[in-house]
Amino acid sequence: MPSNSDCLLPTISKRSSIMALICDGTTEKRELAASVSVSRPTLDRAIRELEEEGLVLRQGTDCRPTLLGRLAMELYHDVDAKFDSLQRATPLFESLSADISIEMLVIEDANVYLNRSDGPHRSYKALESRITQADTIRGMLTVALPSFVDLVCSQILENGTTIEVIIDSGLCTTLHEHYSDQLTDSARREDISLYTIDRELPFNLLLIDETDVFVSVFTDEGAPLGMIRNETPDAQEWARIQLQKHKANAGRFSVDDRVATDSVDADY
Repeated sequence: MPSNSDCLLPTISKRSSIMALICDGTTEKRELAASVSVSRPTLDRAIRELEEEGLVLRQGTDCRPTLLGRLAMELYHDVDAKFDSLQRATPLFESLSADISIEMLVIEDANVYLNRSDGPHRSYKALESRITQADTIRGMLTVALPSFVDLVCSQILENGTTIEVIIDSGLCTTLHEHYSDQLTDSARREDISLYTIDRELPFNLLLIDETDVFVSVFTDEGAPLGMIRNETPDAQEWARIQLQKHKANAGRFSVDDRVATDSVDADY
């Protein structure tokens, strides 16, 4: 039985390499010592600590994991993997405010693409490849790089991809300034649904064919920092909830309203 339950996590964290070997079937002390390259006294001390916490049971020269030990090691591996995922995505999260609605499930089992100075659009390649195969795209955008706009427009014209996108007011203004004709034409197509929202969106989110989730993060100047790609059911459901929530606060983009705005601008 454990002598002190408060020591369970520190002990398994400290002795995780030895505990992992024991759980994987390396149970004889001599093999354990050779596998972790430690002296016999050090190994004996480690096993004694694990035994005191009820994680292993000594049987002669063998050490067997207890049920508690096996379950504790499974939990430790799970937490360790989550921290590894979080560590890989750290450069993206450092640029986002604390109240941004991104959950851990978005990062778990995900591919994280970080842009470097020698390849600032490296993460875009993964998205580009997936978009060219898409039947449907749903999303929300706060930044649209020229290459992304051109790609989406070609998908609409050549492949008939169905698109539903929410854009914030800042991006709406940018698109109108540089892609006025494409924006107006898109709003008139039956296979495209455009919505605008009056507040700034925190990141780009795309759900492609209801299976692939892409979260893109940018600097305040609009430069891409990187991207998270996740295809797990939990991430898919999170994306659907985010899009539904923002769509509820958005309005349908109106060509007539834009034309009216153009007329006012022309008067000045």
